[in-house]
Formats: sequence, C-alpha cells, structure tokens
Amino acid sequence: MIVADAFGNGISCSPSNYKIANFPEESVKDMLKSLYQLITKHLAINHLHLVIDISMGGMQVFEWILSFALFMDKAIAIVGSPRLSAYDKILWNSAMAALETARDCKACLPAAKHTVAMIHALHLYTPAYRAEKTASKQYNDFAKTEVLFSKKFSNLDYAAQLKSTISHDAIGSRSWQELKELIKSKVLVVVATKDLMVNPLAAIEFATQLNFSLVELEGNCGHQTTMT
Repeated sequence: MIVADAFGNGISCSPSNYKIANFPEESVKDMLKSLYQLITKHLAINHLHLVIDISMGGMQVFEWILSFALFMDKAIAIVGSPRLSAYDKILWNSAMAALETARDCKACLPAAKHTVAMIHALHLYTPAYRAEKTASKQYNDFAKTEVLFSKKFSNLDYAAQLKSTISHDAIGSRSWQELKELIKSKVLVVVATKDLMVNPLAAIEFATQLNFSLVELEGNCGHQTTMT
C-alpha cells in the first residue's frame, strides 16, 4: 500500500514549509502528476492494482483514470467529484474570500480563520445531524472548539488547497463517449447523497453515464458518512 500526502497539507510541500517567498499554485492534476512520479521513478512501480481515495483524494481518483488510463486495474472514488458544481464553487470561494480579507491585515487573521472553520463545520455534516448532536445551548462551546481548530491550520496551506479544489475539472470538454473510450479501469464511485461538502451529483452522473458501479450512501452524516 502506498499512502502519500497532498501538496498544501502542511506535511507535503506546502506554503508553510516551502523555502521561497511565493508558493506556486498547484492543481489536483499537479498532485496526481507528483504521485505518478513518486510511484514510477522513485518506487520503480509501473502498474497498480487499485487506486482508492476519499474527498480531495477522490477527486484525484477521477484524474487517475483519465490521465493514466492504463496504469491501474481498478479505481474507487469516495465522496469525490470529477468536477465541481456551482454549489461547490460558492462554498469554497466563500472560504477563500474569508481568508483574503485577512491578507493585508494580520490582526484580522484569527477571525478569518475562525470563519473558515465555521464554514467547514457547517458543511461537514448535514443540518439534521448538527441539530441532533449539538443542542442550541451548546452552541457557544461548539464554536469554541472551532476556534481551537482554526489555530491548528495554516491559512496559507488552506488557501493553497482551496485554489486546487476550486480549479478541479477532470472531465473538461470531453464527451461521455470520449470518456467511455478513454477509461480502461473498473471503476466504483461512492457518494453520500446528503453531502454538503462535495456535491454528489457530478459523480452520480459520471457513474451513470459511463455505466460504472455506484454506491449511494444515505444518512445524515453528510461528507462524513464513510467515517461514521
């Protein structure tokens, strides 16, 4: 098994640990290319049995089957998407806007990061889940936990990964017929039907149009459905 960190996560190459002033913008496809080089050049592996990942990693799986179609036998994309919906773009651009308000105001940064953390918390689960698990009188304590969470992540790293996500589109201008002829792997697409973090409709359409196996998970856990 090979597990790799993505650009911008604070462990892999990221703005917070990069040694030059300006961190280059990267895309989900760039993350994929770096993984391909790691596997083929450094590990000397020329074929994979299975590619599997979740969330942003699930987006990478869609890139895998389109960019390196013969490199793997099977692929499983979990709560990812082949391209962002308008809803997704609204969500992630809202988070980006919050961070950009603090770009020239260091004193504003804690509040901006807390806003991003609250946006994240708002969409990670469904409204029904949050209402059931967090009583109204517990809100202040819940908000404090998000303040603590916001202190743990780098705003520069978060912004870098937001840009990568916002630009993601593995399909491009290709037709369903072109995609069908291109993809060689056996593909399983897993979505959470009530996912507010990564809208599932594009992944559902992708699986349906290309006749791939599709698992639709119900329940109120939203994006976290596979984690609970």
